Amino acid sequence: MSIHSSLKSSFSLVFVGMSLSVGLLACGPTKVAQCNAMIDELNKGEALAKKFETAESRMKKKAQNIKGIEDFRNMAKDLSQEFSTLTAEINQYITTVKAVELKDEKLVGYREQAVSTYSDMSAAFQGMADGFKKLQSLEATPEGQRMLEQTSRVMDQISEGMTSVEAEEDKIVKEINTYCGAKS
Repeated sequence: MSIHSSLKSSFSLVFVGMSLSVGLLACGPTKVAQCNAMIDELNKGEALAKKFETAESRMKKKAQNIKGIEDFRNMAKDLSQEFSTLTAEINQYITTVKAVELKDEKLVGYREQAVSTYSDMSAAFQGMADGFKKLQSLEATPEGQRMLEQTSRVMDQISEGMTSVEAEEDKIVKEINTYCGAKS
């Protein structure tokens, strides 16, 4: 499962939260306002999911067009820059999520979980950026082959780690929707 499909699925659940007005009225205005503020901010993450989808698509297309070592290096350079940009955008998103004013202890806890999860995602993207940066100097030599294999293993581990990050993000969104009265 790609991060995009996970994020898209998770954020579609959050969009359900936009129609909470009837279910939340019984919860009181303070909780309603805080739920709406948190859900509104989480919905903004959909743009990041779309950017990741675009980056993923470009990566696959570029990989198909590699004809030599120079093409590979150029792809690695482009992807390193792209993942660095995504990392910066996720970090900015984390800052905005942290800034949501919440007093409800349960929502504060969910926000802290979300920030932790998005921080893990940021670290994974930075790891991908670093891996691609390392591959920019790849040479067609036995040492280059070892570097490629080692970097590939590290990047595979990062990708595998993203599975648990995605699962945690799904869990948090479902818990927020349940707590706020959304049907998921």
